[in-house]
Amino acid sequence: MIQIIKKILLGIWIAIVISLAYYISQHQWLLEPKNLLGFFQSFGSLELIVYILASFVRGLILLPSLPLVLVGILFFPDNPHLVFAISMIGIVFSGILIYRFSDVMGFDEMFAEHTHSKKVTQVIEKYGFYAILLWSFAPIVPTDLICYVAGTVRYHFWRFVLALTMGEWLIVGIIVYGGREMMSMIGL
Repeated sequence: MIQIIKKILLGIWIAIVISLAYYISQHQWLLEPKNLLGFFQSFGSLELIVYILASFVRGLILLPSLPLVLVGILFFPDNPHLVFAISMIGIVFSGILIYRFSDVMGFDEMFAEHTHSKKVTQVIEKYGFYAILLWSFAPIVPTDLICYVAGTVRYHFWRFVLALTMGEWLIVGIIVYGGREMMSMIGL
């Protein structure tokens, strides 16, 4: 019964991700910070709550955090500390959700032949903290992917959280505190 539920959840998740990816590919303008800001503002008095919720669950549907961080900069141009806090809490919470749900969604079974091999397990045990830290800091790779892998191989939870937080702390800090200048240079 549990296997059937896992397969159904995985199927629903894959359908949502594919549908969303297709929709966004047809409407790429949606990911532009000004357009995302307009989307959140359309919720009126609930705009901040919707923004925070989106920051918390965006990783489950493989949306990058960068557009939401940039929206936060537009939302609160004079309060980078609030943007940083919402972004960090959202990214870490989303990472924890991904880590915890990797087995529920069936990723442990999907990647079993790769992740449960002795070599991969040894590499993760030996270099896992640094791999997660560097992966989280690198702006060109999806952090959510390393969260799925860490959850699938059942890497030590608190080490995972610490490495994720430290890596994201650096990159989000650079984006938030340097974001106003960057956004003014590109005309936002």
